[in-house]
Amino acid sequence: MPPWHDATCFRSSSGTGWLVALGLLVGFGIMSTYTMLSYAALFKATNTKSIGEIWKKLINHRTEWVVDLSTLALCFGCCVFYSAFIGDIFASLSIAIGLKGLLSERWFVLLLISAGILLPLCLLDDLSALQFSSFMGFIGIIYTVCFHSIRLWDKSYTPGSRLLSYVSTKMKPLFPAEGLQMTKISHGTLILSNMMCVAFLAHYNSINYFQEFETSPTTQKYNMTVSIGFGISLLIFAAMMLTGYHLFGTAAQPLLLNNFPLTADPWANLARAATGLAIIFGYPLMFAGLKTSLFSLIDSFTSPQTVLPTLPWWNLLAHLTKPKEEKEVILPVQRISRQVQVRAVTAVVVLITVIALQCSEEEVCLLYTSPSPRDRQKSR
Repeated sequence: MPPWHDATCFRSSSGTGWLVALGLLVGFGIMSTYTMLSYAALFKATNTKSIGEIWKKLINHRTEWVVDLSTLALCFGCCVFYSAFIGDIFASLSIAIGLKGLLSERWFVLLLISAGILLPLCLLDDLSALQFSSFMGFIGIIYTVCFHSIRLWDKSYTPGSRLLSYVSTKMKPLFPAEGLQMTKISHGTLILSNMMCVAFLAHYNSINYFQEFETSPTTQKYNMTVSIGFGISLLIFAAMMLTGYHLFGTAAQPLLLNNFPLTADPWANLARAATGLAIIFGYPLMFAGLKTSLFSLIDSFTSPQTVLPTLPWWNLLAHLTKPKEEKEVILPVQRISRQVQVRAVTAVVVLITVIALQCSEEEVCLLYTSPSPRDRQKSR
């Protein structure tokens, strides 16, 4: 889960020092930026359309499916998390604005959004159609960062404040006696590292991003855009980690907006709406990577293949003297139809939604965080 809604990396019992956390954030940001830029160069050099095809040309044509399956599994899991949080956020919003009956039920809200918004967006072929909605999602995230910063500055949730009285006991600020440490490392640092990997991960769409510039794509333009994007993301992640901890300490939830009351703070509800819309608009971008790998896998296992004769592996002399153009081994004969694509996308969206319906926000959080000191005391 992206750390722009998480301060749990600073937990007292299994947390990470602020200097180590920021160091990991910068390190993963630099590595992710470099690898994202590398895909553009590989795309131009190999004239391919996906990461799996790059692997096929440069490494081994027989194991292309491993790359596609790995990308599929990653994007599928992230889409499940996105769906779970969409259900949580908009169900909370419906309760906050006073909706009753089915419109306040999490399962119905998630089904409604999945069928009416997510599925049509996931069926889009052109990512450039999401430019405006993605920009609005970005504005929503900026507002959320500003909201948390203002609440930290005006001390609305410090002991004795009016708004703090509306916060449930579980969500109230809790700070360790030793304070925020600088260089602490624990098993929680591994959890944080995993979160950093997912936070900066957009590589499954790198080739699509490169191809869909408004003007003719150039490596220089792509490199500049990606570097600026990752730099802004890094600053947002750092701001949310630090403000989240200073607001609620170790009681900060992975979805930090859950710490705020549903009705007493209207600006928090606006932040919920902004974040929810940002996740909805980011969902089809994540799903685009899933689609690419899914279609590649379907095509690999269903389309007939033309196999060219190859020389025995032990005939070293023949391999050295064989003309370079004869090294292609498998050529796809046809691609899957649009009808099959629509059915596959619909089936996957339904499966993701069904899984998300069974996962509450707290269950999703347990995958990333260890119990807080308050939770452990309750379990005793």
